[in-house]
Amino acid sequence: MFVVNKNQFKPIVDKNNSKIYELTSKLPTNGEFSVAYIELPPNESDKKHFHPNMDETYFIIKGDATILIDDKRKRVSSGDLIFIPKKSVHCLINDSNEMVEFVAFSSPAWTPDCEVLV
Repeated sequence: MFVVNKNQFKPIVDKNNSKIYELTSKLPTNGEFSVAYIELPPNESDKKHFHPNMDETYFIIKGDATILIDDKRKRVSSGDLIFIPKKSVHCLINDSNEMVEFVAFSSPAWTPDCEVLV
């Protein structure tokens, strides 16, 4: 059995000041999937990007945001699940004054080189 807590991990802080906690980085997943807890600050967004060989799913824990997938926009909020098929250009936009917190599930596992900026 493996149990981890996000507070056990030093977050990766990206260019838009998001904090990314790679929760499965110490688990024996054999690269089949990864799970990250992400905190996206108010009025920030991640860069438009896609994953050539990876599906991604977001589960919004806290806050309201706009998801952009292949030029389609949708308002999302706490409790929403968003499936992003591989090769789909996407970004999450926190267009609010509150922190957005979400969990990202990736299959196969996310690695820095699996992301292509647009």
